[in-house]
Order: sequence, then C-alpha cells, then structure tokens
Amino acid sequence: MTENTSADLSFTNIEDVRPLIVDLFKSLWGSEEMILSTGTYNINDLDGLVAHQGEDIVGIVTYDLKPELLEIISLNSFSKQEGIGTSLLNQLKEIARSKGLDTIQVITTNDNLDAQKFYEYLGFTKIKTIKGAVDEARKKKPEIPILADNAMEIHDEILYELKLN
Repeated sequence: MTENTSADLSFTNIEDVRPLIVDLFKSLWGSEEMILSTGTYNINDLDGLVAHQGEDIVGIVTYDLKPELLEIISLNSFSKQEGIGTSLLNQLKEIARSKGLDTIQVITTNDNLDAQKFYEYLGFTKIKTIKGAVDEARKKKPEIPILADNAMEIHDEILYELKLN
C-alpha cells in the first residue's frame, strides 16, 4: 500500500458541500457556531475550502475575510497524513494575496499543543495569550468542555499571526 501525499489533493469551495460540512462542524464543535474572542462565527456564513483525496474529504479550513487580514476560524485535517493542513494553508495564502492582504491570523486554545507546534513550524508568530477567553465563550456556549482530550484545562486563547512576503 502506498501513502497518499499532498500532491493527491484537490480543493473545492465549501459551498459545493455546505450541508455536509455543517453536519461535520456540528459534530466537531457541538453546534453551527464557533465563539472566539474576535466574534461568533456560524458555519453557514463562513468562507472555506475543502480538501479531497478522490471522493473523500480529508480536510477543511474556514475563514473570515476582514478588511486588514484573513482570519482562520477552523482548520481540520482528518488524516494522519502530513501535508493536508499545510496545503490548505498554502491555498489560504493565495486567497489572502489575491485580496491584497498580507496577514493571516489564527486563534487556538491553550490545550491544543499540536496546533501551536503546527503554526509555529509554518512561520506563524505568537502575538498574545488572551487569558480567560474560552471561559468567556463558555458563558455563551456551555457545551465547550473544560477538559480537553489530553486532560488539560481549556481557559485561554492564543493568537498567532503570519505575515506574507
């Protein structure tokens, strides 16, 4: 058996599979909404890209275009294969550049050590830790867990930024 590579990926606009992605978002995040310190985002209103290998959805990224930057709202890879998240991020870089933007920002949580390593590896800079941001979001969305799968308590957001050259 051969391993798939990111070269096997194709990308479609989220609109092409929106109902399926809404269901997926609900299963991942407990509802159609994601609450961050930058706002409340509904999957039905977000732009996004879906990564495919053949007929299989292997990754998704949702984002919000702001006047001064592109903000990643969610980024998920559904395969252990390396390259899906990086490929989605490369697509976002092109979208940002096409809109005349030179900054991509993303927020992750204090428990998500894999995401922190991923963004730092790809050149993102940690801008700040927003203490208690998840606790505040939990007031609006009580289903946000206190404990992560890795048994860390989830309280803070970490803001990362990438400047495009």
